[in-house]
Amino acid sequence: GYDNALVSMRATFIANGAAFKKGFVAEPFQNIQVYNLMCAILGLQPAKNDGDFSVVSQMLKKPKLLPPNPSVRTK
Repeated sequence: GYDNALVSMRATFIANGAAFKKGFVAEPFQNIQVYNLMCAILGLQPAKNDGDFSVVSQMLKKPKLLPPNPSVRTK
């Protein structure tokens, strides 16, 4: 196991792309917040969870995150 209270045991989160503000440095956050962040970027409705989107929402560009997903076509 590990002591997640130790700074040396924290994860590093680096993000890049159309959904994220350039040069933004977020305050440290728990990994549980990543799920809601990824759902927002992908335009998905997250299942009920213990995360809080307000913790990570400030790193996203506004008002529109990404264009809608194109329809998937199969032949």
